[in-house]
Amino acid sequence: MNINMVLGWQASSLLLHAIKSVGEKYDVLFNIISKSDHQELKPHMADAEIYGSWGRQADAELIEYGVNLRWIQLLTSGTENFIKNINENDGICLTNAKGIHVVSMAEHIMALLLAVNRRIFSIYDNQKKQLWRTIPAHELHQKTVVIWGFGSVGIEVAKRLKPFGSRVIGIKKSLTQNEYVDKLYLPDEWQAAIREADVLISLLPGTPDTECIINKSVFELLPSHAIFMNFGRGMVVDETDLIDALDKRKIRRAILDVFNQEPLSSDSSLWKVKNLIISPHMASMSPNYMDRSINLFLENLELYLKKEKLKNIVNINKGY
Repeated sequence: MNINMVLGWQASSLLLHAIKSVGEKYDVLFNIISKSDHQELKPHMADAEIYGSWGRQADAELIEYGVNLRWIQLLTSGTENFIKNINENDGICLTNAKGIHVVSMAEHIMALLLAVNRRIFSIYDNQKKQLWRTIPAHELHQKTVVIWGFGSVGIEVAKRLKPFGSRVIGIKKSLTQNEYVDKLYLPDEWQAAIREADVLISLLPGTPDTECIINKSVFELLPSHAIFMNFGRGMVVDETDLIDALDKRKIRRAILDVFNQEPLSSDSSLWKVKNLIISPHMASMSPNYMDRSINLFLENLELYLKKEKLKNIVNINKGY
């Protein structure tokens, strides 16, 4: 049996060999087209049964040409570009790379949270000025950290917070207990959770239901000493309301790794906000990222050939 596969990146010879090896186990010959330019991929989409992609908007637009597509594997966790181009009745299974970057994201979140609390950025600024000056700093000990979107990344963050003596609250759709969380709230109870927050971390996915869900009403409920962090999707935050909250000192500080538009334009007002730390969507970066995503792809490929349930199937209606 022959199966046509399109990969939206220039695959290494090692990966191509690994894919073909999986096929040989099940008497399948893969015809693979691998290119990073989506325009060059377009002529090959009509014959493709399997499509691997980095999740870019330009790649998602190729779906309309994939009349024979049955499975799309994303090497990223974000699905917002693709779900807009897939109908539940199209018969296409969409899977993502959720879970492969939980360690790097959790470490990045903790690094920035500790740096802000311990005033590392101010210390370094003073060092460059050759200025010896002690600065009041803060602790995570006995502070309440609310994680909105308490999934796999949230659990890893909570795991790292507990040794610091922090109290962790999660907001999620099911009240399944976890050893690293002290209290759970359902999504419609978010107001009660946020009132307790010294730190609010958003790990929410980007869906129609979460668009601009973090807005003026959230920032007005947060204590004035609170830190807000967004490491989920930029679209969940009303950036105008956030700038207003920071300018008026309604909250102490914000740390953003994701934005409504990326890359962040040079004329964005966010660059000028003094009590804001901007991280250029790099929390998931790791030298292990590609290996982990490819291993997941190969594992799913074998499940696909065995006609078994794939890992990380995305609910098209929910968007995650």
